[in-house]
Amino acid sequence: MPDGSMNDIVSEMARQVNGLWMVTLIDSDSMVLASWQSPDNKVSPEALGGFMQIFNNAVIIFKQSAVGFSRFEDIIFSTTVLHQVIKPIAEANCFIVVSAPRSVPLGMIRTMCTDFAPRLEQALPGRQASPRRDGMGTIIP
Repeated sequence: MPDGSMNDIVSEMARQVNGLWMVTLIDSDSMVLASWQSPDNKVSPEALGGFMQIFNNAVIIFKQSAVGFSRFEDIIFSTTVLHQVIKPIAEANCFIVVSAPRSVPLGMIRTMCTDFAPRLEQALPGRQASPRRDGMGTIIP
């Protein structure tokens, strides 16, 4: 059952940027932990969970490859109709997923996700927020 405080945070996120279709917090097992959706949303958070399982498996495989990576910031899918931003949090154990029409500025979505990521991490059971780091891995105060 989703934690009420996570749902409150996700709802607050949705109020920060006008026009969003969906804001969802999904764990690495594709379980929806919290979500908010507008009446204009066409994809349920649960349906998105299946997509996230495929995405998470790709992340695991890529991390194990010779090219691999240890950390990434945002994954952005843009079509002629929408932006979908996926922000890994809690060492990529959870993902903030935001869907919006292309009329919503992508930078505003990314900023919102970055600003709310520490609060969502803290709301996860048994978790404390990971320190924010810049592109070189230095902790940002």
